[in-house]
Amino acid sequence: MTNILRAIAQLSVLGLPLTSSSVKAEEQSIEELPFTRVIPAINADGQEITAQRIQLSEQNGWLVATLATEPDELEWRIVLASLTPDTRPVIKVHPGLPLFSVQYGPWFIREGLGRLRVHREPKEFSGNQWQQIGDVPRGPRLCSAGQLFVVKQNEWFWVCSSPTYDQKSIDTLVRFQHERLSDGQQIELDHGGLLVELSAMASCRADGRLFDGNRVQPDVRISPIPVYFIGKADNVMDAAKELLLK
Repeated sequence: MTNILRAIAQLSVLGLPLTSSSVKAEEQSIEELPFTRVIPAINADGQEITAQRIQLSEQNGWLVATLATEPDELEWRIVLASLTPDTRPVIKVHPGLPLFSVQYGPWFIREGLGRLRVHREPKEFSGNQWQQIGDVPRGPRLCSAGQLFVVKQNEWFWVCSSPTYDQKSIDTLVRFQHERLSDGQQIELDHGGLLVELSAMASCRADGRLFDGNRVQPDVRISPIPVYFIGKADNVMDAAKELLLK
């Protein structure tokens, strides 16, 4: 088991597909929402990964993916484009490891042993069967690469696909939220887009197709850099509506 976890972790760190036959053989496709699964705590070659709860749901027409550390500590929440009968997400979940993927429109989300990856397949999407979340907010721009850039507004981060910061040219958005913070904890960001102390380190890749994050342990400290604070929304859909109405 340790060798399998080590191989998976190495593939994840390198940004390579998780193609281990032992993983693929046990993947389960999910067609009905909501879906919830608790994955037991594991030791991935010396790295303790606490029990996690994966939840995929439809809230007021939006596809929402949530990952929480048991018993109830939210690590992140992702809201994708609106769902329609013709555009259902393709969801695959491993029954015993914290590995899952969500394919929706051109966006693909993968969580694997602490690494969150959000990328675009294909890079140029010409479909018109699904709706985006809305216009990109005018918040601080954290990092950019190729056709992707990341903006922060309130407690949400937005992964946007556009060569420029131009609302008219935005064709897809992914909004995600980190809340693995207790009172007094803070979020640290540097100019390159590293998100530290909020459960992930994230960066734009140079080819402009991938935004990925690697979860870090709560006791890991980074040298002092500019600090931002994220509040906690009482309801994810209320927060979404507020952003959409602006």
